[in-house]
Amino acid sequence: MKVTQAIEQLYAKLPFLSEKFSQSVGIVDIVFSGTEATVTTDTAHGLETTDFCTITGLYAPIEIDSLVRDETVITVVTTDPHDLTANFQETVTLSGSNESEFNGEFSIASIVSDSTFQLTTTDSGALEATGSPVLHQETGYLYNQIIGYNQVTSAVDANTFTFALTSSINATISALGSVAVGYRITGAVSFESALAMYTDNSEDEYWAFVVSNSNIASKDRKNNSDGVYTFNQNTGYKQELNQTFTVFVFATASSHTDAYLIKDDMQDIAVDLIGSLCGAKFNNGLCVGNYYANVFDTHLTQFYDKGIYVHSFIFQTTTQISDGDIFTQSTDVAFRNINFEMTPIVASLELRPDTPTLDIDLDLTQGDDVSPAPPEEFREIDAVELGVTSQFAGDVDMAKESLDRIIVSNQDYSVVASDEGAAHIYSRADTDSEWSLEQTILPPFGGANTDFGSAVTMNGDGTRVVVAQNSNTVPAQENVFVYNRSGTTWSLAQTITTTYSNGTRTEQVRLSSDGVTLITRNNSTQGIVEFYRWDGSEFLLTLSLVDFPNTNIFAESTGISENGLFVVMSRRASFEVYEDLVGNGTWTLKGTGSGAASSGSQPRGINISNDGSIVTYNNLAQLSTWLWNGSSYDIVTANLAIDSSNASGLSSDGTALSILTTADAITEVYSGDGSTPYSQIETLTPIDQEQSGSTLVMSYAGDLVLVGNPTWKTSNGNQGRAFTIGL
Repeated sequence: MKVTQAIEQLYAKLPFLSEKFSQSVGIVDIVFSGTEATVTTDTAHGLETTDFCTITGLYAPIEIDSLVRDETVITVVTTDPHDLTANFQETVTLSGSNESEFNGEFSIASIVSDSTFQLTTTDSGALEATGSPVLHQETGYLYNQIIGYNQVTSAVDANTFTFALTSSINATISALGSVAVGYRITGAVSFESALAMYTDNSEDEYWAFVVSNSNIASKDRKNNSDGVYTFNQNTGYKQELNQTFTVFVFATASSHTDAYLIKDDMQDIAVDLIGSLCGAKFNNGLCVGNYYANVFDTHLTQFYDKGIYVHSFIFQTTTQISDGDIFTQSTDVAFRNINFEMTPIVASLELRPDTPTLDIDLDLTQGDDVSPAPPEEFREIDAVELGVTSQFAGDVDMAKESLDRIIVSNQDYSVVASDEGAAHIYSRADTDSEWSLEQTILPPFGGANTDFGSAVTMNGDGTRVVVAQNSNTVPAQENVFVYNRSGTTWSLAQTITTTYSNGTRTEQVRLSSDGVTLITRNNSTQGIVEFYRWDGSEFLLTLSLVDFPNTNIFAESTGISENGLFVVMSRRASFEVYEDLVGNGTWTLKGTGSGAASSGSQPRGINISNDGSIVTYNNLAQLSTWLWNGSSYDIVTANLAIDSSNASGLSSDGTALSILTTADAITEVYSGDGSTPYSQIETLTPIDQEQSGSTLVMSYAGDLVLVGNPTWKTSNGNQGRAFTIGL
């Protein structure tokens, strides 16, 4: 299904149930001329040509010849066919009689003919109606041409517009109706984009945003593999596809009292949305026609920040993927009467003289190479050219979008002073080129045991890096340094004074792709994570999270999404995810995950997808994967890699996962969408420990990994090696 289908369904049906998402304008007249209807409203309609509107409350009056009561039964005879169908509707509405007992809503007793029907009433009052009684026709062909969802063909003036009819109408229509205009219903890519769109709108009214969610195909439970289906020529193809979408309803709530009252109102809105969407059949593109109806799943509070309240309503439809939707292999047949001619080797078949031949010339020396490009080769970076050093590649990062630069830490770099430290920037012209040293960044405040380069990070296009120094020496508090690139030269842009000074150490730094969001963390005596945002000239602190003393298991590892809107931080066997919904540095807790089997082991890596829905968490025991369910994170796999894990990396969309295991230093590569266990697709086995390591990062596209190994011995006795390898 498409988001536009759900939006159009809400346009067509929701105004009949609620006026909370549109403006209602009264209709004073409606006139038909051929296949065009002209509507006049009592106030300005605000419509323009090609806009959509929903007409409600109108009816086509059918004149009544006679209206007679016999005890509790009223017999109605109409001038024209009444268009009522037995057992289709339960009640009808009459008006225009001088006697009040013949006006109002009545239950249908029977349909006698196309012009006669009977109603039930009380045994009291007049026996026959006088005046000009009419039947309100609110169903049928005439009614369905007018009522509901229509597109404006011409905005004649402020109070008049026209719309098209499927055929001409020769009837009078009651003008006691209204038209819904100015829908506050639209679509969005994600909840985050919907929130941004809502905050840009100054109206203090309800808004509905429709967002499509993941499509999940069913698995064959008889299958022992990770494939979703086993299919061959002897079995038909049949798979169920669950397609879900969410309607986010936004409202302004300036106080906690406003919020709970709005939440109460959402119970009524749930009824309206269910009435508008459930049972509707959308074209899913996998079958001819619309066969699968929407069903309701759940609704819950999505977000509240004492300014905005958001409620989510989740719907789904189930579709079948069958033989007609897939590529089907043709039946194998034998080759007959074929003479093969190939270069450089020619083969031929000797056939019967009376058998015609078919010549096929397959020239293997000509034509374009259509084979897929091989993955990027293994390329190493070692410390041989750097002189006396150790702990090279203790931390690494790369331009995960442009893939043309990497940064390698070297906190024991000792060329100038013992263990002074450094950070090395490497670059390359393209993926076919080797890495070459672009610049070595030395500590601004040098000296022995500075340990500059204890942690490093780089933004997506390789134009900004952040380097930490893990030192207790003066100035210990100035331990995070920001560098910007101009051409091939890196210059110090800012020295950040962290709030967790007094001898504590920055042990991890993380940058978003655009280089705007920076996360630093410390876990020496307190678990501390700081959030910074670039204002155009420097990073400003927006949030500092401090755990209780002596609980240094907080934030042992942190991760940041490509867009910088989600940050995840680990605890032992649990994690917390924070989100910046507006993208201005205002962070709130999104949700938590807990229950991993690895409760006692030290976290070594944690990652989060770009939409905040997938989290991967690894430690020295194993790796677990988690999926956001709308209110919290559910564990999908508790032990994906049993011998995990020094480090792990996740692509931006969550479809590629790499794990650096502790068993024989093997790098395992997995694929999936996070909703089910990932499937292993590749194993990178170390060659003489060349591919071993303790740190790993993965490109946003999941096509390149960078591994750092600070314990590798180089040819001149130095320690450290990094390498990249394409996937």
